[in-house]
Amino acid sequence: MENPKQSFLSQLLERLSTETPKFFKKILIFGISLGAVGGAILGIDATTLPIELPKFLIDVSSYFVTAGVVCAAVAKMATTDTDLQAKGGAIPKSAVDAVKEAKS
Repeated sequence: MENPKQSFLSQLLERLSTETPKFFKKILIFGISLGAVGGAILGIDATTLPIELPKFLIDVSSYFVTAGVVCAAVAKMATTDTDLQAKGGAIPKSAVDAVKEAKS
């Protein structure tokens, strides 16, 4: 019997290497952009500006970074591979098999 941790990691790496659906590619780009904007605001050095940034702007930018990372990670896990979708539990294996039979 296969080790559950090893199975999880192998499936994770396999999902990362497969093609991402078009809709999730857009979400991936949005998440990376959101994280970059938040990171840029957080990265502004206080010595380069003559004024201090408001606290709420720093708080919001940290939320942007967190939301961007989560969006990008979730979007990258989506796959067009039906076998991986069935392994992940998103679609029952029987439904995937029925679609494959209908196509052939």
